[in-house]
Amino acid sequence: MEDTYNILNKLSRIDLSGYPTGQIENYIKQLGTSAQIGYTLHPGNSILRARPNKSDDEVFNSRSKLQYRPQEFNIDFQRASTINETMFYGSIVPEHTAETDISNARLIACFEAASTFRNNYFTSKEKITFSRWINTEDINLVMIAYTQNYLRPGTILTNLNEEFQTKVGQSNPDLLKKSMIINEFLSQQFSKRTIRADYDYLISAIYTNLIVKQEFDGVFYPSVKADGRGYNVCLTKDCVDNKLQLYSAGESKILKCGYNTQVVNLSQKLIEDDSKEFDFEDIDQVETIEEIWNRLMNE
Repeated sequence: MEDTYNILNKLSRIDLSGYPTGQIENYIKQLGTSAQIGYTLHPGNSILRARPNKSDDEVFNSRSKLQYRPQEFNIDFQRASTINETMFYGSIVPEHTAETDISNARLIACFEAASTFRNNYFTSKEKITFSRWINTEDINLVMIAYTQNYLRPGTILTNLNEEFQTKVGQSNPDLLKKSMIINEFLSQQFSKRTIRADYDYLISAIYTNLIVKQEFDGVFYPSVKADGRGYNVCLTKDCVDNKLQLYSAGESKILKCGYNTQVVNLSQKLIEDDSKEFDFEDIDQVETIEEIWNRLMNE
């Protein structure tokens, strides 16, 4: 155990601003074998993804515009992806959730992707495009589930964590102890709130890269923006290309004034063939955008 602590101490003290990717990867590999929680999305699960529009005129009307970032534009590290391999981020609502969990994947996706919430704007009128994806095959993930702040009664994290400790503890107590220490450290990396630059994601991103090299499709982890009450997945390009179908898409407007927020649906499209471009169909509005905005201002 002393070696494990020493390696984690080195990782925690490393100067990330120098982008020491090789050093981080070597340290993680030196940790050796540890046990993880596997999580499988069986066919038919829904994954919700959000992409902000730069302007009201910008339209994302094809699969290629709604899926992962093209590799040539993948120029920074993100929470679970490196600059060497683009990844697909989306939000899900697991089958078993607690009353304290957010049961609306679109809300979680807003927290994660929209500039309105990422930058904590006081007022905002932001266009955003949602897309719903359905998996056609099993998607095998590793769950990042150990940050104590996220373990609450009834949550999927708590239940799987307890099951994990029981099964591994009964068969190999030493492996359980080592795994809990390593996994708690990694979960802290995934749950960072204060981000100075993309290098603050180096450890979680490189760890994910090593995970997917072991034939996993990605990782499943609590949403930091939703305070652990929602859940995200990060999937490889190959997984998206071969296991996900674009089911529907819709354009919306996020209106935020102080603490009042409303997401207005502008258009939508049920997609039968995601290999072709599509046209959005306008949704009839009871109130205009300006009427809603004025109401939020008055409230």
